[in-house]
Amino acid sequence: MSLCVDEGYYHDYDNLVNKGPYRGPKKPMHRYPLTSKRCADDVLVSKTLYDPAGTLSKKQQRRLKALPANEFQFNVPYSLNKYHRWETINPKSLLLNNAGSDREVLVINGVTSSPSTHTPDVIFRAHSVHMLEDDVLATIATSGRAKELAYFTAALRKRKELPKDEPESTRIQFNIVKADCVSSQSTGKSSRRKKRNANIMAKLQNDFGDYEQVSDECGYTVVLSFRSTITLGDFVSDDLSSDCDFVIVPRMSGETLPSQEDSSEKPALPELLDISQATNSHCIFEVFDIKLRQLKPFDLREKVTALVPTLVYGRCVVHWFDSTRVSISNQPLADTVFSVFFELRDNLQTLRIRCNTNTHYSGVAGRPALAQIVSKSRDFDTLFNKLMDFIWESRARQYEPPEGSSRLRSSVENFKPRVNSNTMAVTAKRCVEHDQMMFIKEQYSRGASFPDSETISSVKEENPLCCSCQSSVKTDLFPSLDGMICKDCVAAQVLHQIRLNHFPIQIPVVTFGDNSPLDLLHAILPVPLISTLVRMSFSHFHKQQNPEAALTHCPQCGISLIIDTPNEFKCCVCPDCKCHFCHICLWEPHWPLSCEEMEDWSQKWDEQYLTERFLLDEGERVLRIKCPCTFTFYVPESIAHGTYCPRKRCHYRFDKNGLMRSRTDLWWWYTARQRQIYIERDGKIEKCGMPTEPEYLSPKRVIRKEFAAICAEARNLRFNEKEREMFSDVVLKTTQIKPEQSNLVDTRRTVLLLVEHCTAWLYIHRDDSIVRDIKSLPSKLFHQLMNVERKIEDGKYEILADMEQLEKEVQKLISVFRKVLQQKQAENSITSSESDPETA
Repeated sequence: MSLCVDEGYYHDYDNLVNKGPYRGPKKPMHRYPLTSKRCADDVLVSKTLYDPAGTLSKKQQRRLKALPANEFQFNVPYSLNKYHRWETINPKSLLLNNAGSDREVLVINGVTSSPSTHTPDVIFRAHSVHMLEDDVLATIATSGRAKELAYFTAALRKRKELPKDEPESTRIQFNIVKADCVSSQSTGKSSRRKKRNANIMAKLQNDFGDYEQVSDECGYTVVLSFRSTITLGDFVSDDLSSDCDFVIVPRMSGETLPSQEDSSEKPALPELLDISQATNSHCIFEVFDIKLRQLKPFDLREKVTALVPTLVYGRCVVHWFDSTRVSISNQPLADTVFSVFFELRDNLQTLRIRCNTNTHYSGVAGRPALAQIVSKSRDFDTLFNKLMDFIWESRARQYEPPEGSSRLRSSVENFKPRVNSNTMAVTAKRCVEHDQMMFIKEQYSRGASFPDSETISSVKEENPLCCSCQSSVKTDLFPSLDGMICKDCVAAQVLHQIRLNHFPIQIPVVTFGDNSPLDLLHAILPVPLISTLVRMSFSHFHKQQNPEAALTHCPQCGISLIIDTPNEFKCCVCPDCKCHFCHICLWEPHWPLSCEEMEDWSQKWDEQYLTERFLLDEGERVLRIKCPCTFTFYVPESIAHGTYCPRKRCHYRFDKNGLMRSRTDLWWWYTARQRQIYIERDGKIEKCGMPTEPEYLSPKRVIRKEFAAICAEARNLRFNEKEREMFSDVVLKTTQIKPEQSNLVDTRRTVLLLVEHCTAWLYIHRDDSIVRDIKSLPSKLFHQLMNVERKIEDGKYEILADMEQLEKEVQKLISVFRKVLQQKQAENSITSSESDPETA
């Protein structure tokens, strides 16, 4: 069915649908029909995409709406009273014209709430729903007035015997809309509102006279019903099984549908995983076609075999899927993954190139530059080398943590190894994408039988259409167990399983030999989505073999890590950058605080520590000073004058007159004449420097002082570089054994870390009765460490004996808090079971 070009792309819905009289004095109103008469003729049809579960991404929706077809354009209303469309447009013709679509197609015959402001893609109520079942027209209709769409949705799910937890599939809807005149006119005489126009009814019946003859020729039974309300469903019927619970045209059957108000029968929508970060990634994922006559003659296998060993971009792997399709991919490093496909198509007349990487276009080398490389190359060697150079030069330079929620951006010092305990941490193992890929390939290939290359070639010749959607437009096909399948169907099936968290997923494509279906997926899905699939599959399979293992990544360098046996402290160390972090929340180590408690504590503590760490006097304030080097630092008001900027290689210092003075300003001499002028002017010599306006901060008491004071002193001592170096020097003089030196230094860090976090835990649970017995333990341990520090300053120390005693106290504190946490966990489980008896 061809469309009018002007109307097909006309998007001014209000002017297109609601054509009315000009309300000026020159237009007589009697020339236009009444509103009720116009309402009877105001019948529209529109094509919409129905996706309630959100299984399609925005890119998939745009691709589906942009497919070339001789059908209606999406979300564009078409009047059935124009161009004699009543003669050709009906539910049967709409369904037959879209029988080759890869999506389910429905025709909904409904009404809207207002004839002047309605939009045809929003149905107010519906009379009937039409569909094709085995090339036979089936109709679900109401036995009386129009009902809500949820009524028909329940009937469709029951007809298909869908489980309650399965989401609704994406479908294409044709909405045949008729304005509801009764509901739209709230004023005026009731007799005029309820009066039926006999001429309009006769015209509608005459218009469907030809439709009855056409339907008889096609073998479909048509039943005309002379009822007060005439819709397209009254002229279409079909014989279906009599055991259905819903009404089938002819519509005077008397059976009723299940009540819409029965909430127990409504299917529960499953929880969908959020993969928007992968689907919205702007990586390089391009497909180019070149006519082989533009290139010098070459043999694909010989060229690839000769050129791949010469690459200097790491170790590359070649996968031959058949004689006409090959991929070159690298063993992924921490930041770069690429896969390039070369395919011979159209009886060896076209070379298709697929570039799939996790890198991004740069300002200099964008997509036009890549397209120019492909179009300007005249031999395969030049094309191959320039393509690899372009991909490698676009790789990411450095990992950057996600913005906003990253704790590393705001408190990078908290993750450093010099302020964290090695005793409470476990060193994780590298598990990059290549290692995960090798692991899951064995799992997906286990017990699977794949055809050989000859079988795949024969399937291509016998089945040129997609076995899933049967589309003749889509030519980008891949082998599957049921025949050839198009790229869009493969992507839809894989993404649907990922979002539903159905692992292991069923990969539709098949390969032969040593190749894996995961290798062929790089030609269909972008690298970020492949990485998401690999990571989630690895987590699924690895937990089956080792349920205690934890998969995480470093918040600083971004490398994927795995912990075979996590400890009770939930703390791990990156083997590359030595970053200490909690493998659950990716924050700094915080035992015995849980991840939620640590977040609540940090919101208060980070605000109060800005002033608490200076141990201010009564009424003293803190100055926030911004240096000309753009660094911001804090200093107490009493010692602010003459304080240097703590940033390295910055020699500015603060002056109480509101200046940041550099070294040259301080040592610049004045002549006798200059001194005399300044003294005669105001009695003082003028100071030179950069003006600044410090911000005065008053102390905020959010946390009680008895807890905040201990936390502040322990944190100051842990981050104080001078005290840390002094203790290390004493350890170096005491013993020459390196493991013993590391153990002594780490014991000090462990004590300070436990004192701070255990005190924070006591503050959060200060109202619990169990806290009273252990409230003094962290402060006692801290005072013991302070005694050792004072002995070191006085030179009267026995470091080995003192640190040995501290180690015993540390183990005692850990043991006590371990028992308390277990007791709290047991109490919480009992409380939750009492509040929810069904779960218990």
